[in-house]
Amino acid sequence: MANHNEVFLSFRGGTRYQFTDHLYGALRRNGIDTFRDNDRLNTGDKLDSVLMEAIENCKMAIAVLCEDYASSTWCLDELVKIIECHEKHGTQVLPIIYRVKPSDVWEHKGSYHTALAKHETRQKSETVNAWRLALSKVEKLTWLHCTEDAPILFETRMTKCLVASPLPFLNVPSTEAAMVAAPPTVAVTSIAAVGNGISPNGFSDAGLHGAAVSEKK
Repeated sequence: MANHNEVFLSFRGGTRYQFTDHLYGALRRNGIDTFRDNDRLNTGDKLDSVLMEAIENCKMAIAVLCEDYASSTWCLDELVKIIECHEKHGTQVLPIIYRVKPSDVWEHKGSYHTALAKHETRQKSETVNAWRLALSKVEKLTWLHCTEDAPILFETRMTKCLVASPLPFLNVPSTEAAMVAAPPTVAVTSIAAVGNGISPNGFSDAGLHGAAVSEKK
């Protein structure tokens, strides 16, 4: 029987015990059933089929697009499936661009260019083209950005404020909102949806009306 999760997390291993772990913990504390591969895979499971099924059955997919995300063929396959479910079934998608320039993701520059170029020597051209297309489509989605120079403390505030934002389709309570105690260098503000993208020094509302964190000028 399919396991229906509210959120699917797509991430590269390097962020597992840092940002992704903070985000996963915040989601779970708010009672949001969240899938990440190490918690739900059983011995003998076929990784690809389990992950694809989890994406198909989730209400929302969050992709943490870090510097080495594109070096993982698993991550790229997940992103292709996530975009497919978004376009075909209306699955909610929230890309979080983590400590990398947003344009590197959809214009395939920097580490994304290097990774895709390497894949081209090992993978079928249609597979790599599908990965490129999925990455390019991120620009048209509403996304958040954790800038390259953001302090670690900012990450914790960011995850708490993200989860504290009202998500009607997930029935998220707002208990985390009271837990956000901003330090002097961080301003907590309430902002409305501003469309695609973010401001250079913080992150946009991404269509989630509620508290957001940005670095104080």
